[in-house]
Amino acid sequence: MITTLSATMTLLLLLLPVGLFAEEVVLITGGYNGSNYLSTNEVLGSPSCQVPASPGGIFSSPHYGHSTALTSSGLLLTCGGILQPRTCLVLDPVSGIWEKHSTLDQSRISSTPVNLPQGLFLIGDDLYDETTSSFLANGYTEWVAGPQIPGTGATGACAVPTSETSFLVVGGRGSVSNW
Repeated sequence: MITTLSATMTLLLLLLPVGLFAEEVVLITGGYNGSNYLSTNEVLGSPSCQVPASPGGIFSSPHYGHSTALTSSGLLLTCGGILQPRTCLVLDPVSGIWEKHSTLDQSRISSTPVNLPQGLFLIGDDLYDETTSSFLANGYTEWVAGPQIPGTGATGACAVPTSETSFLVVGGRGSVSNW
């Protein structure tokens, strides 16, 4: 049960498939505990319900308002956030160390990641413009501007792929959109 970790912790949860780690797990990255931004990560899902010290890793600095996603090419990325709004880190699953991967084309805070076969989109931004998106093509480290988001934006939304070239955005601060 997540509430046993910390009643006031703001969490970013990501279900990771078997293969990246030895088993299917949930990764909790960074957050805020009511008084401090967190640099710790926790892995849940082991048969014993214990949180292993690794491979969750520890960020070199606190993260909050960031987005974490498993790309279709198999990289585990965490990008943006209040304290590092343009930085993307990649997790080395063997060492458990987060390393710099890339720099976003613009700041991203509370963005929603969505994966399509050609790459990763981060949609919305809580700081500058909620109607923007960024795109990282598989195999590249350079982010480019993605499509403009209709309406008033979608920061903090949920997004799911609906085909190999489109996704559905639900909720957030903008209107429902289907790309």
